[in-house]
Amino acid sequence: MSECIEAVGRKNNSGYVNLYLDKRVQGAHRNAWEKANGKIPPGMVVMHACDNRSCINLEHLSIGTPRENTADMMAKGRSRYVNHPGTSNGRCKITEEDVRKIRAMIADGMASRSIAELFGVTPQNIDRIKRGLTWRHLK
Repeated sequence: MSECIEAVGRKNNSGYVNLYLDKRVQGAHRNAWEKANGKIPPGMVVMHACDNRSCINLEHLSIGTPRENTADMMAKGRSRYVNHPGTSNGRCKITEEDVRKIRAMIADGMASRSIAELFGVTPQNIDRIKRGLTWRHLK
């Protein structure tokens, strides 16, 4: 892929460069797409293959539906709402090995509260593991 071409201007809170044209705000990437290809069809968005929101390189831009844009974001792991399983989750307090030990303790009949104290988590965390609500990816 060729290099990004950065739009010149101030980035908004989402990282896009906005232009003020005809008394309205438009993203620089949308403006670049329209200048090269014509109007963006209603309900469509301009997507970045490079994931650089300030990029206006036409080779990096494509048209798609909001659903396609979201699917692209999710597939690339860019959503802050993506469920990152296990230790890939930044809020994770235990490891995969800990979960295996916890499951063995549960199978031995140990109380959730006691297990939780050993691993520095809440009894609710242990119950979620027990019920298969968390750590489902781990067999």
